[in-house]
Amino acid sequence: MPFLDDIDGDDDALQHPIWGAFALLKDNLERLMMANIGWSLQLLPAIAALAFPQLPFVVRLLLLLYSAIALTPATGILYTWMARVNQRETLRLEMLREDFRNLALPSLLRLAPLFGLLGIGYAVIVLLGLVHILLLDVLARFGLLVLLVCALYWGPLFAEYPGRSPFSILRQSLLLIWNYPGQTAVTGLFVILIAAGGVISIAGFFLIAPVIVALLQTRRCFALLAREQARQKKFKVDMV
Repeated sequence: MPFLDDIDGDDDALQHPIWGAFALLKDNLERLMMANIGWSLQLLPAIAALAFPQLPFVVRLLLLLYSAIALTPATGILYTWMARVNQRETLRLEMLREDFRNLALPSLLRLAPLFGLLGIGYAVIVLLGLVHILLLDVLARFGLLVLLVCALYWGPLFAEYPGRSPFSILRQSLLLIWNYPGQTAVTGLFVILIAAGGVISIAGFFLIAPVIVALLQTRRCFALLAREQARQKKFKVDMV
C-alpha cells in the first residue's frame, strides 16, 4: 500500500525548515492524512457536545471530558510521529499501540499542564476585565501572548525530550524564542495561515491542516535545537 511506502523527500527542499515540511508532506501524504484523521477524531465528542445543547448535561460533560483528556496523548503521539517523519522514518499503524502505551501518561504529565497554562491565562484575562485594572490586564494579555508563542515548541520538545518536566520544556521554548525571534515569527505566521485555512475549510482541518502545523513546528524546532547544540560546542571549543 502507498501508506507503507518508504519516505523519499527531495533532498534540496528538505534542507529548509519551511519548504522541507511541504516536501515531506507531498511524499507522505496518505500517512499524514491518516495521522491527522486519528488526531481530529478525538475532537468529535466535544463538537457533538457543543452542537447538540439538547443532550443531557451529564452526557455533554462526559463528551467534553473525553475530548479534553484524549487530545493530550493524541497530541503527544502526533508530534512524536512528526519527529519520525522529519527523520525520514516510515510510519506504520502498528506503532500506535506501543506509542500509546509509552506516551499516554508522559503526555498527560508534561503537555497537559503546559496547555492548561493557556486556559488559566485566558481565565485571568476575563477576570481582570471585570475589575478594570488596566496595568494588570495588559500584563496578563502579554503573558498569554508569550505563552501562545512558546506553544509553537511544546509539542516538538516533548517529542524530543519526553522525560523532561513541563517547566524544563517551557524554559527551553522561551530560550528558543529569545535566541531566534525571527525564525519563530516566520514559523508562527505560517502556522496562523494554515490554521486559519483549516478553520475555514472543515474538511481541510480534519484531513490535513493540524498535521501540517505540527510538521512545520517540529522541523523549525529541531533545526533550532541543532543550531543551539552547534553553538554550545563551538563555545566549549573556544573556551578550551
